[in-house]
Amino acid sequence: MTMEAFHGKQTFQSRKGFLMSGNNSNEGALILILGIAAFLIFSAAAKSVGLDLATFFKVAIALLVILASAGFAWYQGCLNVVWPALLGLTWLAIGPALDYYSHKDLPHFLDPELHRAWWAQWYTKLLGFLLLCGGGYGFVYWQRERY
Repeated sequence: MTMEAFHGKQTFQSRKGFLMSGNNSNEGALILILGIAAFLIFSAAAKSVGLDLATFFKVAIALLVILASAGFAWYQGCLNVVWPALLGLTWLAIGPALDYYSHKDLPHFLDPELHRAWWAQWYTKLLGFLLLCGGGYGFVYWQRERY
């Protein structure tokens, strides 16, 4: 709003951005092309690691959140305190990929919950998380300076 709004007149000034500014009639096509390109890149990345697209998105989003958390911890100067927890969370983030790999080649008449590999079971994920976090924090405790 401009200063005339205080004198009884309501006038609004529009802000023009890169997309959806009203200046270009091809913005919808640009967004569609960018969306298709992103989909093709993600599907190629999922195929390269042998995952379906839904599992790849779960793992990728979880790893991006962990990476952003690590960046924030580094920015705050406390990465040396939280890296074991981030390492354990990284192990849990790849859990959906382990689930997918464990029952990807099973016949459809077998229940994937009953015929899951040992490395995709809940106890293996929990044990890996506890070992990574416990070992990491043990290492942090062992490395700290004694006063």
